[in-house]
Amino acid sequence: MRIGELAKTLGTTPEAVRFYERQGLLPGPARQSSGYRNYGPAEADRLRLLLGLRQLDLPLDEAARLATLCSDGYCAAVSDDLRRSLPAQRAKVRRRIVELRHLEARLADLERNLAAGAQPRPLISLRTDDSRPRQAIKTRRSDGMKQLDLRVTGMDCSACEQRISSTLSQLDGVVRSSADHVSGDVTVVIDPARASEAAVRAAIEKAGYEVAS
Repeated sequence: MRIGELAKTLGTTPEAVRFYERQGLLPGPARQSSGYRNYGPAEADRLRLLLGLRQLDLPLDEAARLATLCSDGYCAAVSDDLRRSLPAQRAKVRRRIVELRHLEARLADLERNLAAGAQPRPLISLRTDDSRPRQAIKTRRSDGMKQLDLRVTGMDCSACEQRISSTLSQLDGVVRSSADHVSGDVTVVIDPARASEAAVRAAIEKAGYEVAS
């Protein structure tokens, strides 16, 4: 099938498929003599797995790694990885729920005050009494690695995500990392025998960002 048909079948867009291919997360099929690429069941199954894992809000690189493992016949290893990562993932979801409830309360308060005729400037000025949870979440994994879920401020684009990931990849003991500039979350898996949370924080701050305490 052509890329448009593949994307429609899986509920995504051709642009998304091309993005995954450009990032090296999804190997595209070879071009035919006509110049078009023909996607078969193997490519469709791998993309279906990748999209499903992304719907669980797993970082893109992690979702691609697990999709590749399962497509290559190692679904048991994927199950093991998911069992280890789900507790931390659920903790992140619970934290976001708290944040969204806090945001909803602020929006409701803003709506009431504006309806009463209040001026908007003082109501939408930067608040310093944000009650969102700020502490890092640390999870000890069954494979001996430690997962750090950090809140980082100062990220405002995809380039910031790449800069943090690149910085952390050079730190000895970092197994993998991912950053999300929208939520401000940075997840880092470290070997505690070779790296520490303090070293990770220092590396991120040296790159020009602030890690919440």
